[in-house]
Amino acid sequence: MYWAVARSLDQVPPELDQAIEVALGGRLQDVVAKSFADAEAAINYLKGTSRGRATFLPLDTIRVGRAVDVPDLPGVIGLASELVEADSHLRPIIEQTLNRTVGVDDLPAARRAFKEMHGGFQIVTLAGELMRSGGAVTGGRTKSRTGQEGTFLAREREWRELPAQLAASNQSQQALSTGLADKHERAADLKGQLQSLADEQEQQHTKR
Repeated sequence: MYWAVARSLDQVPPELDQAIEVALGGRLQDVVAKSFADAEAAINYLKGTSRGRATFLPLDTIRVGRAVDVPDLPGVIGLASELVEADSHLRPIIEQTLNRTVGVDDLPAARRAFKEMHGGFQIVTLAGELMRSGGAVTGGRTKSRTGQEGTFLAREREWRELPAQLAASNQSQQALSTGLADKHERAADLKGQLQSLADEQEQQHTKR
């Protein structure tokens, strides 16, 4: 069984979509495998068919290193691996990929945190700027050729929420259909009553 790291994230707060996506970078498309044997079989398949290369994260061999210490400073949100949710058996994947990343509000907060942190780490802002332990900082924005906004994780969330939205839409449509049928039935009753009144009026007129 295989799935991308992005699908291991059950819930990422919408305001953190861009930050988490930037923090994961290319690892967002790493492939989680149930076991090393599964990863080995997949690699052999890719080699045998020349279908490209992929990085696999076997659940039975993943080692989680020590998490970075998060400085208690204004603008520091927390350890990235603790800001997202995942099934318990997938927590090692999240911790292995995000427990050296600290989320902050903005670049000034990143600069303050950088001064207090040591070892290998990275700091990511809500806007997606990335500051690494070596001092390099990455930021900016490219214009989308499609004109569409949204991150990969945002689209993943939309796909996960789509079945519930469709179910709610169907339920709403059913309720509207039921209401419309009731209105048609009521209209038919009123029409019958009007016809009865008209007939009665005609009879009285004839008697007169």
